[in-house]
Parts: sequence; C-alpha cells; structure tokens
Amino acid sequence: MLPPSLTQELAVLPGGGVETAELLARSQRLEVLLEHTSSSLKSLEERLNASESIASFGHFKVDEFERFQLSASARALLGIEAANASLDEALAHAPSADCDRFGAALWQLIESGQQVDLEVALELPQSGTRWVRLAVRRTQSARSSELYGLIIDVTEARREAVRRDIALKVSEALLRDIESQTAYESALQTVCAGLGWDMGSCWLMDARGQHLRCLAIHAPAGAGLEELADSTRGRSLASGQGMVGAVHAAREACWSDDVAAEVRFAERALAERCGIRSAYTFPILVDTGTCIGVVQFLSRNPRRADALLPSLSQLIGTLLAQRVRRESWITRLRQVAERDALTGLYSRYALMERIWRLSGSADARPFAVISFDLNRFRLINEALGHEAGDLVLKALAARAQVQLPPGVRLARLSGDEFAALVPGEGVAVERVVAGIEACAAEPVQVNGYEFSLTAAVGVARFPSDGSEAEALLRDADARRRRSKRSSRSAPALPRTASAASALTEIQLEQELRNAIDSNTLEVHYQPIVRLSDSQLAGAEALIRWRHPTRGLLTPAGFLPLADAAGLSRAISRVVLGCVTRDLGAAAALLPPGLRVNVNLSALDFRDLKLFKEIGELLRVSGVAAERLRFEITESMLMEDVGMAERVVGLLADYGVEFAIDDFGTGYSSLGQLARLPVHEIKIDQSFTAAMGSGRGKAVVRAVLDLASRLGMPVTAEGVESREQSSTLAAYGCEKGQGYLFGRPAPFRDLLRLVTAGNARPVEQV
Repeated sequence: MLPPSLTQELAVLPGGGVETAELLARSQRLEVLLEHTSSSLKSLEERLNASESIASFGHFKVDEFERFQLSASARALLGIEAANASLDEALAHAPSADCDRFGAALWQLIESGQQVDLEVALELPQSGTRWVRLAVRRTQSARSSELYGLIIDVTEARREAVRRDIALKVSEALLRDIESQTAYESALQTVCAGLGWDMGSCWLMDARGQHLRCLAIHAPAGAGLEELADSTRGRSLASGQGMVGAVHAAREACWSDDVAAEVRFAERALAERCGIRSAYTFPILVDTGTCIGVVQFLSRNPRRADALLPSLSQLIGTLLAQRVRRESWITRLRQVAERDALTGLYSRYALMERIWRLSGSADARPFAVISFDLNRFRLINEALGHEAGDLVLKALAARAQVQLPPGVRLARLSGDEFAALVPGEGVAVERVVAGIEACAAEPVQVNGYEFSLTAAVGVARFPSDGSEAEALLRDADARRRRSKRSSRSAPALPRTASAASALTEIQLEQELRNAIDSNTLEVHYQPIVRLSDSQLAGAEALIRWRHPTRGLLTPAGFLPLADAAGLSRAISRVVLGCVTRDLGAAAALLPPGLRVNVNLSALDFRDLKLFKEIGELLRVSGVAAERLRFEITESMLMEDVGMAERVVGLLADYGVEFAIDDFGTGYSSLGQLARLPVHEIKIDQSFTAAMGSGRGKAVVRAVLDLASRLGMPVTAEGVESREQSSTLAAYGCEKGQGYLFGRPAPFRDLLRLVTAGNARPVEQV
C-alpha cells in the first residue's frame, strides 16, 4: 500500500482523474507482486537450507570484498555463526596450513579462472574431527565477477577411506613374518600417523597371567616424548593398576580428554610435563572374551571422542589377538619340535640344529657329541610297565640337568637314547661322561622298587672325528653300541618276554644291593702255584654271594647283573676292603713275594676316584703295594689305549702291578703291550682246555713265546689235570691256576696252604 500523503499528491497532479487512478492501481499491483515474490524467495531459501542440511552440504558466495556470504548449512558445517565472514573467520577450525592452501587456490581462481576443489580437516569443539570438501566456481554477471561455492561434508567417506587404509596397513604389519616387537611398533605407528595421535603403546599379559608388560611403543623421534616413552617401555602393571590395568580388568575401552585430571593414569605427572592432553585405551579381547592385552594412544591435543578410533580399535584388537595367538601356536609348535614332551630336554631336531650352527660358524671351536643310553631299561618296561619306564627317564633327565656342568645341551633322541653336546675338549668331555654315568647309576625308586642303571656311552669329537652334524652323531652312536657290546652287561637271568621274569631280576638286584649294604658278600681265594714245584705263589680274590634261598652264588650268577645295575664299583670296593683287611691281619704269616690278584671291571678301570681309595686302603691296612696285583682284560685295554696308559701309570706310581687277564681273546698288539707297564699275562682257560689238540698246543706255545720275548711271566688259567700242568711247565709256563690246585675258598683255607708250604694237586690231597 502507498502512503496517504503520496496518494494525495498524485491526485492533484495535472491530468489527475483517470491517469492518476491507473497509476495508483499499477503501483498496488506491483506491491502485491513484490510481496509475493519475497515470500516465495524466503520459502525457497528455507527449503534450500533444509535440503542442504539433510544432504550435508551448504553454499556460499565470495563478494568483491573477499567476504564469505554463508548459508545456514554452510555455517553449521564450518562450526561458525556469522553469515558474513572473512576467510580466516570462515575456516577458524581448520589447520592454518589448510587455510593458507584454500586462500591461495581462491587467488588462482580469480586470476586464471582455475576451479577450486579441495578437502579441509576441521577440529570442531562438539563433534571432533570432520572433513569438508570446498568446491568454488567463478560466474560472470552484467555487474561483476562473483565466486560461488559449495561445502560438502565428506567426513564419513573420508573416515571410511582412512579406516580401510589404516586397517590394510595394520593388517600388513601384524601379519608379516617379522619380529613381534617390530610388528607391534609398525601397527602403532600406522595408527598414530593416520589419525594424528602422538604416541602409542601395546601391553600384553605375561604367560602367568599376573602382569601386563609394555612390549612395544611408538613415539616419533624429536617429538619431546622420549622421557615418557622410556619410562613406559618395558614397564609392568598388574591388572587394575593404572588406566591400562583398569581397562584390562574392566575389559572396556576408556576415552579421557583430560589426562591431567585422570587419577588412574600411571604416569600422570610425566605425561602432563610432556604436554599430553588426551588418551584412548582399549582392551585386546579373544573370542572367549578374555582380555590378553591393552593398547593405548596419547595426544597433545584435546581430542574428543569420535567414531573412527573406537571402530578401528575393534579391528586393531582383533588383529593383535590373532598375532598373539599365532605366536603362541608357533611357540608351541617350536616347543614340540625343539623339546621332548616327556623329559623337557631338547629334541633330536634341536640338537642337530645346534651342532650345525657350531660346526658351520667361521670361528668354530672344538666340541664333543656324547651319545648314551641305559642298559637294561627294557627290563623296567617289562617288569613294571611303560609308565614306570617314563618315570625313570624323567628322573634321569631332571638329575642330569642339575648335575652336569652349565653349557651342556642335553637331548632325548628316542626311547632311552640320549645325547649331550659339550663345548670344549679333553677333561671337560671326560667330566661330562663321568657325570652321565653317575646320574644313571644313582638309585631310582619306582613303585616300591629301588634299582640302578648303567649308561652305555659313545663320544665323537669335532673336528677330529668329523665336521658334519649327521656324521658326528652317527659316529657317537656307533661308539656307544660298541661300548654296549664290550661291557659285561649280559642279563643275570635268562631273557624272556615274561614280566614275571623281569620282575624277578629287579627283585634279585634289590637283594644284591642289600647284601652290599649289609656287608654280607664273601671273598674267596683261589691258589696260584709255581708249576715247577707246586709252591704257593699267590691267589686270585673272587667274590661270592651267599644267597638266602639260592645258596652260594659264583660271580657268573650275579656279576653281570651287578655290572648292568651299576653295582660293580661297590662290589670292587667290598673286595678291596676285604683283601686289604685279610692281608693286613696275616702280614706276619705271608711269605715274601706272595701276591693276591684282584679283578677290575670296565667301570672300575675308568673310575679315577677308586684308585685314590686304593692308596688310602693300603695306608690304613699297612699292606705293602707289592702284595696286590690287578687283573684287567685285554678288551679293556683295547677299548681306550690312552685311558689304559693313564690308569696303569697311576697305579704303578703306588707300586701296584698289573696282569692282563684272558689274554688271547682280545686284539692287542706287541706295540701296545710294550707301551704298558704290565707285569704278567694270564692265558685264558679256553686255550688251556684246547691243549688236547695240536693246534691248541701251538697257540699256547705262541703265547708263551711272545711273553718270553717281552720278559713277562705267564699264568695259565683253568688247569684241571696233571697232564695240562706238566705240559705247560714243559713249554715254559711259570704258574698255573685251576681246580687241580684248589677251588676258591675262604682266607683261612689259603692260610692253611701257606702253613703247609705247598699246594698239592687236589687228587693228592
């Protein structure tokens, strides 16, 4: 409507009347049209704003004064209130670098017409990080050149892209076949770089489920977080302790936008000093819901909770759990491959791998491979069952791990076969061999039975015996088998598959052990005479066991069992103690030159402690060393000539003499005999018995001729007839021993022969 004053003025204009009325009518129609148009534009603007809000975009115009005219949706997306704003005001929540980049693009558009299309990150107080796309075009109008643009919310698309990118990189890091700490640190670095966090740490529960330990941490170098990172790295927290422990206990994520006020934060003061403001901590859960670890990210910015990291945390936690489970499986598989399930010792594979490494290194040093198994182990399985056998193997393994020197690697190869890898050579290896034998010989109690075992041992040395792992172990195995064959470990009872028979042998072993402990074994003496005049020259001490139900047992009835059970050393000590006591008590009655021969077993021969005890026995009893002569078999000499030289030389220092027993049954050479301080040769009774044939006599004469050339006296064993005695004397044999001159008897019977002055053939007595 026109103002009344204007209507009156129009009425008095010249020509008034019709022209004035028409002009007024037009004016009113225009006024109605303008009002309708204004209402339509306002409605259109409202609908446009609603559409922009729904579609998450807004529009703006940049005028010639470089002012931004922003729609309501545009202002909401940018997080500002002013509809008319400068560039800095419009992008107040964007990083300064993005603001500068957008300004430079607008100038480029004004100058060259190049369109603007870029993305900007916004840190909004209420909604956190959001991304918007700014697209600007230039339009030409009749009046001026104007810039029009759109602001499009691309947060979800950007988050999805970031989520996919980070998920892919984290997956690659955690699934790669690299060291675990490196994989965890790579995953933390990916998240920190992708989402703008300053520091990340990964905590895993230890094997006992008691403490969380920080296994990996990422903090960029030069970022001023070194002190906090060093304090966190390797730290342990109990479940419930600190924010990390609290998240583990609750199994729920925790978002903190003010670390300084977070009393649960373990390093709160240090974190505040480093400028840490925000933290997001989440659990690592497995399928069962068990929490196996915690991941924590820290930021110097006041980060608001958003949907991106929590959604990623589920994926990251799942991938970390998979990595931990895979490592656990690999560890278990490696343990299966490297460790024996029964004993916990190394496996054959682990032992061979270690030998390969030692022998293949550039600075390889000497080492030895020892192969050993248990004699009579099958007896335990047969008598008491395989469970009892397993208990024995476990006991041996545990004992060996404690008693053997540090640095020795023990492995169970199969069944009762073991191996040891020993660094060094010489005495170090001998000490381990002695330790293995001692571990095996130590009594074991299973199911109410006590028994001992002996170990058959073979040694191969690097590099003298070979340089390949397979060859060294094969050589050690071969020597172990030879040692087993050469030892006196034949069963004391006939072997049958019967468990009752095996149990009987175990019971007999226990009875023998009790006889040794109670000192009820007996020593009998068999005369040794000069063949020329039948005068007593000495005797051989032979052990006897007066069994309560079996009667008097000869060595053949129980010594093989004693050797196999590791009791031969104890029996040797019984014999030596009895002989030295008897000789000491009758010293005044014994003629000069009379000697008592004592047998040494293969185990005795390697027991250096025994020889020190012999010196002590001679000192205590007052018996002269010349009264003793030790018998060792030819096969014992040949088994280890170097050891034989050492042992014989050691006893020779005490003044004790040696005799080679069962001569002719081994493979000694003249050179080896000449090297050893041997004082007598004893012809095996099998050769004496064969003298009825011409070939048998020839063999005996050859042995006697050899001994004569070496200047050694000879005693023939198994002399049972006067014909054998006279023939041997005619061939030059000095002494004889056998039933012809007397059976083994107690010491008092030997003293009667001494008193009689001679030892007549039994058929003359």
